[in-house]
Amino acid sequence: MRKKYIRYELEEARRSEKPGYVLTVANLKKGKGRYFETIRLKTDSKIRPEIRIRVYGNILDRSPGGKK
Repeated sequence: MRKKYIRYELEEARRSEKPGYVLTVANLKKGKGRYFETIRLKTDSKIRPEIRIRVYGNILDRSPGGKK
């Protein structure tokens, strides 16, 4: 799925008898600056039917002579 500044993917990962999930988030912002996005995941839980994951980014300029 895609938002303005991030792309994310949710995959099922079975490591035992119980299912688990892996959430992968990638940055899409090219220029410097800060950003904030929220990923909302629906669950089958009656206690917490939705999980909100906040993603913060701060893209900085590379320092001259710094590592690439």
